[in-house]
Amino acid sequence: MMINTLRHLQNPMEPVSYKRSKAILARLQGDDQLVTKKLSEVRQEIEKADLLGVVLGFMPQSGAKTE
Repeated sequence: MMINTLRHLQNPMEPVSYKRSKAILARLQGDDQLVTKKLSEVRQEIEKADLLGVVLGFMPQSGAKTE
């Protein structure tokens, strides 16, 4: 049970890592248009993962006070 939970938590990060790597490679190749596109996709994945964490109760909502 714990392994499945951890796997589900890891899965939202995989697209972020992949797309971030593509953005880095594009930057090294001088393709600024592709960099912008990939970083936009990274941001969307992060927002999706953040929302997933909020829905599942694992993370506080962005901007929420965590005192």
